[in-house]
Amino acid sequence: MNNKTIRFPILNFTFIIYICKVYLKKLITLFSNQSLDITTYVLLNNKYKINVLLDSGSGKDSFWLSENLMNTLGIKKEMLQVMEKKSEFNPDLTTKFYNGDIGSISTSFATLKNLKSLL
Repeated sequence: MNNKTIRFPILNFTFIIYICKVYLKKLITLFSNQSLDITTYVLLNNKYKINVLLDSGSGKDSFWLSENLMNTLGIKKEMLQVMEKKSEFNPDLTTKFYNGDIGSISTSFATLKNLKSLL
């Protein structure tokens, strides 16, 4: 029987960090005039897999969903609390928000049930 040992070169940890910093600097330069969004897929009401934007500045337990999901989720506008807010930039523009309950939002790591959400 012929036993062979395969040896891999040991990389210098400092060199690896240097390469990461150079690569990150190039990425930042490449996307400096563009926005980068971080999204993830969630399971809504244990039925619909949707891609959602993660916003670190939105606050704790803040869930904003598109009004387009109301029909899909079977949510009736008449059953929701309506809030209106005038635009700070254009006083002629008023946006409506619907405050309601969502059954659940889950990922492979966690499940949140009976959530208040704005649509």
